[in-house]
Amino acid sequence: MPIYAVTFTDATTGNGATCTDTATFGGGVAWGAITGTLSTQTDLQTALNGKQVSGSYATAAQGALADTALQSIADGSVTLAKQANMATASLVYRKTAGSGVPEVQTLATLKTDLTLVKGDVGLGSVDNTSDVGKPVSTAQQTALDLKANLAGPTFTGTVTLPAGTVSLAMQASMATASVLYRKTAGTGAPEVNTLATLKTDLGLTGTNSGDQTITLTGGVTGTGTGSFAATVITNANLTGDVTSSGNATTIKTSVTLTTPIIGVATGTSLAVTGLLTSSGTAGIGYATGAGGTVTQLTNRSTGVTLSKLSGAITTNTTSLAALAIAVFTVTNTLVAVGDVILLSKRSGFTNTKTDVRVSAVAAGSFNIAVHNIDAATAEVGAGIINFIVLKAVSA
Repeated sequence: MPIYAVTFTDATTGNGATCTDTATFGGGVAWGAITGTLSTQTDLQTALNGKQVSGSYATAAQGALADTALQSIADGSVTLAKQANMATASLVYRKTAGSGVPEVQTLATLKTDLTLVKGDVGLGSVDNTSDVGKPVSTAQQTALDLKANLAGPTFTGTVTLPAGTVSLAMQASMATASVLYRKTAGTGAPEVNTLATLKTDLGLTGTNSGDQTITLTGGVTGTGTGSFAATVITNANLTGDVTSSGNATTIKTSVTLTTPIIGVATGTSLAVTGLLTSSGTAGIGYATGAGGTVTQLTNRSTGVTLSKLSGAITTNTTSLAALAIAVFTVTNTLVAVGDVILLSKRSGFTNTKTDVRVSAVAAGSFNIAVHNIDAATAEVGAGIINFIVLKAVSA
């Protein structure tokens, strides 16, 4: 099929265009060079009506031609990807007054233009008021009216508190030396009264300061303060650990004494026929005041005086040669000839082989022998010797 180049001038606009194409006109008749105007070429005009002019189609002149083939876009043919780019948080709607092309606007602009109110979003009953300004419903107010105020509440009817609710700190303040009890006749609220009032109401008299005079009546008579003598009357009929029949009073054997004090300030002896034992941790021994201390002067043979039932003797530091013995006398007026003297080394000796022992006991004294049994080393320490006197008899 032959190729033709056609040049024409639009009679209406005066615009010129050249179209190069392959065409068959007039039932297959091949054309040569064509001259003249377009309006005189009927077959050519018909063929051109089905063609597009090469080049730009969006000129002002073409728009004025109202060429429907150039201005129409099929429905659904413009996808999102083919549309012009938009900024984030923007949308297309026309804000400018009057008809015209769509415009890109921000969401903030849209929000302003919509002039939304709470009813538009289903929140017509919502009020943005402060907590203080919020109203209280009728039901809430009814419930609140049934409650007492925390500050200065007023109660009606009977108020019941759980057990243990009212602590001492919650109770009203009381004066010193006062007591809570009801004095007024009849049932009523507790009352605060003084200890003096309580004493009177209890029928108590006198004061209790220091030792009080006690008067015994009945089967045992006597009067005094502290410890005093009492008399068991004839036929007192005492029972318990101490019994009586007529004038005879008997103390049972194996009497249980609770914290007894024996021999205080009188030097009274405790005579027992059985074993005297101690089951506690204190043991049996001498109490404070029974002991004493003394230091030996001049040399290791110098006598000392200490009239105590127990004590500590510090020896002189004069050198005691190897295998030597030094004997000194302890004058003690509490010692009887039959007593037993027990000794022990406490501290201060420089030689572990130094020995101490009692070499003699007499009425009012006993002798101590210090023996250095080391064959090579002298004793030069101020040794401390503990002693106790055990009272003993030979009959």
